[in-house]
Amino acid sequence: MFLEASTTRNTRGLLLVHQGSLIVERYAPGLNHMSMVSGAFMGAMIVNALIGVLVDQKRISVTDPAYQYLSCWQGTDEVDPRRLITIDHLLRMTSGLQFGERTTLLSDLSHLLYNCFDAAAYAANHRVLEEPGNRWQLSSGSTVLLAKIIREVVGDNQYLHFTRKELFDKLQMGNTVVEPDPSGTFLFPAYTYASARDWARLGLLYAQKGMFNGQRVLSEDWLKYSTSPTTPAHHWGAHLWLNTGRPGYPSSRRYLRLPTDAVFAFGQQGCSLVVIPSRSLVVMRIGQDIALDWQWDPTTLVTSLEPLLKAIGDSPQRSSTW
Repeated sequence: MFLEASTTRNTRGLLLVHQGSLIVERYAPGLNHMSMVSGAFMGAMIVNALIGVLVDQKRISVTDPAYQYLSCWQGTDEVDPRRLITIDHLLRMTSGLQFGERTTLLSDLSHLLYNCFDAAAYAANHRVLEEPGNRWQLSSGSTVLLAKIIREVVGDNQYLHFTRKELFDKLQMGNTVVEPDPSGTFLFPAYTYASARDWARLGLLYAQKGMFNGQRVLSEDWLKYSTSPTTPAHHWGAHLWLNTGRPGYPSSRRYLRLPTDAVFAFGQQGCSLVVIPSRSLVVMRIGQDIALDWQWDPTTLVTSLEPLLKAIGDSPQRSSTW
C-alpha cells in the first residue's frame, strides 16, 4: 500500500492532522480507523500527561522525592540512595537505577513485563548505580514507577477511572486501553493499545499547547517543563523525545530538517507519533518494520508535506470531531 525507500520499513497506516483537521488517513488491508495499535513505549507520553494533570492540580511536584509516594521505598534507611530520586529524575530517566532495557529472554525488561506480579516493586528493588541526575538511561522501570506514583496519589478506588476521566475522555480517546500488571498497576510502557486516531488526538494535545477542543487539559507551564531538554541527554524531555539539540547548538539535533520544537513518541516496529506545534502538524504512523533502528525517521515525509501545508494555509483552529 505504501511505497518504501527501505526494504526494512513497512508502513501499515498513516494519519496527518493539520490545524486540528484530519487531512490524510490511509490504512493497509486488514486495518481501519478502529484498529487498536500497540504503542509500546509510546505510552510514556500518556504518563507525561497524567503526571502533568497531578502537578497542575497541585497534588504532587516534580521535585518531590519519589519515596514519599512509593510504599516499597518508605521503609528504607535514610542513607539509601534511592531516597534521593525525585519524580523529575524518573520523568527524565536520570534516576541512576540499574535497569536493563533490552528485550532478551533474561533481561530486566522481559522479567518486568512477563514474570512479575508487581512490576513497580520489581523496578524499585534495583540498586542505584549512579547519583540521581548524573546519567541518562532509557528505562521502562522508571515509567512503571511513575504509574505506581499516580496510583498511590489518586488511590485504588479512583485509579482505574483517573486516566479515562482526566485524559482519555477529554481527548475523545474512546478506543484506547491500558492493561495492568497482576497487582493492578498500569503497564504503560508496553501494554497501551489505541487506534491511530486516538494516538493522533494525544499528539494534538501537545501540538495545541495543552488545549483540546477549547478546553485546557495541561498547563502551558507543564508543556514548557516537559519539552525542556534533560541535562545529560538533550534528545529527551520529561518522558518525551525532543529535537532541540544541545542548548545553544540546534545543529546538533537528530532531525536537522525538522523544527526544534518537534516532539516524538516512538513505539514497536516503527509505530511513531510526531508532533510539530510550530506547523500545527501531527503525524501518526503505524509500522511493521524489521529495521534494527526502531525509531522511524519522519524527515522525508514531513518535508514533502510543505507544499500541501502552504496550500492549506493558516486557517482557524478547527474542532477535533473526527
